[in-house]
Amino acid sequence: MNRFSAERKPIPDDKQTTDQWFVDSLQAHRDAMFRYQESLDHWTAKIAEAKATLAREDISLGDRDAAQTDLKRFEDYLKDTLTKEYDLSPAQLADYQSMAPGLSFPMASPFVAWTETGQNVETLRRRFVDGQLSTQDFIRELQHIARMVQLEDVN
Repeated sequence: MNRFSAERKPIPDDKQTTDQWFVDSLQAHRDAMFRYQESLDHWTAKIAEAKATLAREDISLGDRDAAQTDLKRFEDYLKDTLTKEYDLSPAQLADYQSMAPGLSFPMASPFVAWTETGQNVETLRRRFVDGQLSTQDFIRELQHIARMVQLEDVN
């Protein structure tokens, strides 16, 4: 595992701990990506500094050689960093491969609860089931949502 990889922790058995494990894993991944972006920014800045040094007219031959060497080295570091954007440890890849057959990614639609429209439809459904909306009101609200989706061309 390199400095850009997220730390791997075993998946716990109980739901609450599993939920926390998932949140912690996302945080670790975000932190790894932040370190990746920091590294990109660092080497990009170092390359710009070396190029600025090389562009100076008053630079000595020795300093020019050193700046060219630095530039090449910084470009190599940047190239190496770019190869690590999607770096996974073998254990992380094995975890994914063991879970992949069970993964599904539903298409976005007004009836998928993770979309804003889907949440609105679910709220309406709950209100209807709880008797807070009549059938006519429920249908009218669904038609309103459908019109908005059509007008906004949003799923």
